[in-house]
Amino acid sequence: MNKNKMASAIAMFLVMTFAISLVALPAANAQGSKEMTSYAFIDVAPNPIGVGQTVYISFWVDVALPQAAITNNIRRMDYTLTITSPTGKTDTKHWDAVADSTGIQFISYVPTEVGTYTFKFDYGGQTYTWNDTSAMRAWTGVKFLPATKTAKLTVQQEQLPPPLGSYPLPTEYWTRPIEGQNTNWYTLTSQWLRGAQFGTFQMTTNYNLWQRDGTGPTTPHIMWTMPIEFGGVVGGTGTGVNGATYYSGGSYEGRFATSIIMNGFLYFKMPKSNNAATSGSGAVGSDNPYVCVDLRTGEIKWQNTAISPSFGSLEWFDSPNQHGVIPSGYLWQTSGSTWMAYSGFDGNWLFNITDVPSGKDVTSSAGELTRYVLNYNRTARSGSLAL
Repeated sequence: MNKNKMASAIAMFLVMTFAISLVALPAANAQGSKEMTSYAFIDVAPNPIGVGQTVYISFWVDVALPQAAITNNIRRMDYTLTITSPTGKTDTKHWDAVADSTGIQFISYVPTEVGTYTFKFDYGGQTYTWNDTSAMRAWTGVKFLPATKTAKLTVQQEQLPPPLGSYPLPTEYWTRPIEGQNTNWYTLTSQWLRGAQFGTFQMTTNYNLWQRDGTGPTTPHIMWTMPIEFGGVVGGTGTGVNGATYYSGGSYEGRFATSIIMNGFLYFKMPKSNNAATSGSGAVGSDNPYVCVDLRTGEIKWQNTAISPSFGSLEWFDSPNQHGVIPSGYLWQTSGSTWMAYSGFDGNWLFNITDVPSGKDVTSSAGELTRYVLNYNRTARSGSLAL
């Protein structure tokens, strides 16, 4: 248990931060008395902790104030934290107003004595004064009563081991999905979002024909096979040349041209007769199925005859409410200046981007699709560069 206590403390604080917004406000009938009972909470973690190590203290009043939002200044006020050491030394910290709209305040603290520390949180209470909207005026003048809460911390001489940044890399067979705490496993996994992942094959420049976002197996082998058309010797006569074989098209009408790999699934367009599996509205073979295959087993998860994506994207999105890559990845089909996004999970349509200008595509470090657009007049020697 000790190995994970530091990491658990941080995780616990994050869980509480999200959870506080889900708690319902008390019934509005309490406004009739113009007083509202408050309930204080405090958490100190990890507990126990080694002397000289950092603990994290979070404290709050039961719910956020009515109508509190990141865009206004409706905030809990008058928070006091009193820390008493085993030998009776006190350290007092005060906040006239809490910056977080949820009413949560947190700090870190390093105990210097072995024994039991006391952390006492006092909420001084306040009167609701905001009245800019009718929803606010329903609470104007209501007094939120004071509240207090105490927590104990055991400080020991023995140090806790540092938290794990990630669980070790696997040494045996593993499958997706990958447990979210195994963050270092990204070094083993990878995506193949478009043909450009192969790089540019030019005799005079480079040979970027390799996968650069993960490690390949040291003992490659065939996991499964999936025929996508007949091949080999046709047999019989009347085939132009006795012993003729089916046309593979490897040189000019190659199949599998726009394959994509995301989240352990392989996406590609089935060929149609001797036509290459091309993408785009009205393209050759656009009515033959687009399939999603489990890369580990070869099982077809879904297929769709109405779409022809040519590349994929995985975008990290960071906001007050979300931190992570948007599930389940986008499969992109382009038709002129319109880009259509489909879900990597089931192939269903998600949204369109219209009026996409021509230019040079670049993928950002966060997976965003960006395009450089250069408008330049050679005669006037002037122009503009847009992103």
